[in-house]
Order: sequence, then structure tokens, then C-alpha cells
Amino acid sequence: MRTSTMFTKREEVTTRDDEGRESTTTERRSTSIESEERCIPFFVRDDTGRVLVLPDGATIDLIETVNRFVTTPQSPSWTSSINTLGWRQIERGLDVGTHVFVSGVAIDHDGKPAVASYTPYGKQPLLISRKSEQELVASAAFWARSMSFAAVASAVIRMALIVGSFLMGW
Repeated sequence: MRTSTMFTKREEVTTRDDEGRESTTTERRSTSIESEERCIPFFVRDDTGRVLVLPDGATIDLIETVNRFVTTPQSPSWTSSINTLGWRQIERGLDVGTHVFVSGVAIDHDGKPAVASYTPYGKQPLLISRKSEQELVASAAFWARSMSFAAVASAVIRMALIVGSFLMGW
């Protein structure tokens, strides 16, 4: 699995008229010029053997492999308020040999078992993570506890505001 995105970075001089006062500012902006995603079936192996993973539609924990900015040679522009600074390329992927945890649906793919996010009956979640199953369970438990505490705190604050509004005579 690989994703590649390229952005142009530019500066644009803008002039605004606010109630008779003119102000000139330089704003930096970026625009996506190219985005590509490549999802290639791959095998995962453990002590019991190997199985094909069909990653289309999966949630994948990718590693940033490239993040570079290339400047563009500048020449004075007398006619345009836009100055292109360069372009940024960002790539994310999973390299061969990366240890992953895969959770999905077992299907029959051309007579052989595979793990995928789709079945004949609909789409099921497929997760491909660099974290182990234990790390994912611990993370989910942490977030579930945090959300429970936040819900209780929100209810207590809400009740305090309701009681306070009655005491204040609103």
C-alpha cells in the first residue's frame, strides 16, 4: 500500500479595501496537484502459514516514507501577484517485512483463503496496523475510559448549571 501526494506552495499578495483603508498582505497557500493511491494485495505470514490480504477499503496504519520540499527558481514577476515557492511531496506506505496486525473477514478468493473488507453480503471493516493486537486493545480501552469520564464530567457540569440557573432565579 502506498499513497503519494504532491502540493504546490505559493505566496499570493492580496490587497483589500476595508472601509476606505487599503491593506496589502502576503498569504501562503498550497494546492494539491497530484494524488495517487496504490493498493496491492500482499501476504502476511505467521507461525501457522501465510494468507493473502486484499487491502482495498482497509484502514491502514502507514509509515511516512518521503516528505520533501523542492524550491522552484524564482524570477521577478511584474504582472502577477502569485509567486510559486516550490512543491512538497509526501509519500506513505508499508515496506516489505513490516510486522502488521490484520483484522478482517476471511473470504474465498479464487479457491484460496484471503482476508478482505468485503464479502458477498456487504462491506466489513478491515484493519491493517503496525501495532499489535494487545496495543490496539489497550488503546481502545484507554479511549473508552476517557470518553466515559468525559461523559460523567459533562453530566455533572450540566446539572450544576441547571441548579445554578434555578438558584439565580432565571
